Amino acid sequence: MVSKYKDVLKGDPPVATIMIWHCPKIPLFIPFDSAKRCIIKVIMHGPGNKLLEDALDASTSLLPDFICDMASSLHVYDNSYIASIPAPAGWENLRWCRVERCPKVHTVFNVSQGSKVPSFRNLETLWISELLTARYILDRACSLSYLKFLHLDCCPMLLHVLPANHLYPFCLETLEIVYCGDLREIFPLSLKLQEYNKVTKLPDLRNIHLHELPSLQRICGRRMSAPNLETIKIRGCWSLKRLPAIGPNTKPPKVDCEKEWWDNLEWDGLEENHHPSLYQLSHSLYHKAQLPRVSILR
Repeated sequence: MVSKYKDVLKGDPPVATIMIWHCPKIPLFIPFDSAKRCIIKVIMHGPGNKLLEDALDASTSLLPDFICDMASSLHVYDNSYIASIPAPAGWENLRWCRVERCPKVHTVFNVSQGSKVPSFRNLETLWISELLTARYILDRACSLSYLKFLHLDCCPMLLHVLPANHLYPFCLETLEIVYCGDLREIFPLSLKLQEYNKVTKLPDLRNIHLHELPSLQRICGRRMSAPNLETIKIRGCWSLKRLPAIGPNTKPPKVDCEKEWWDNLEWDGLEENHHPSLYQLSHSLYHKAQLPRVSILR
């Protein structure tokens, strides 16, 4: 994926003042299953949406099962009533999902008791923005094998992104999370997997952008490997102590971060491809060389 930053100079949220990647476009043509393609845009305004809140309280489904099964794109935004999006039978054909500006959402996708574990196995793009009360994206672990692009911004109460266990997104290429103050771990591993202290491998990960995540301690487990890593941009993540290791022949990834944060990182050493000398470091935006003191008077 070719990364393109955009500079959003207008708007009220703090994310509007930093550089973020463009959201990938909705896939409009999917040859192998185009006969079943279904694009849903959920636009909900006004008090009439109280019916949706009542429906959720009654444990009924917002969308019929067959639509969840067939939809390839889902966009939910500007809804002041819903607390979650039901996932009664999974979203197996969903490839693009964007949920934003829904202030009462607690869990983005909710699986009711007794339902089968949902599958998002074809999901490639997940964009979550301005969910001010959301604590979780999913309330159960599920398959996210093909997730390539993950963006989150302005979700201050989010605790973690996706329960990983052994189903973390192997195909992830771009990871961008900004202004999520309570976020502690992005892909939390089970206690059993944490005890093994094995290296979590994200072979396709190329871009990491983490901004103002003061509680973040881990991305996915204590030790990670990203042999194709290209760019790392980190600001205000003072609890994060480790970067992913790279591959034995990886070109040094470009790292843009605060010097104080870099100086306190933990490393496993050159033999593990995890050493500060293997990264191309830049502190230029925050630590410019001091100019010589000269007089301009003559």
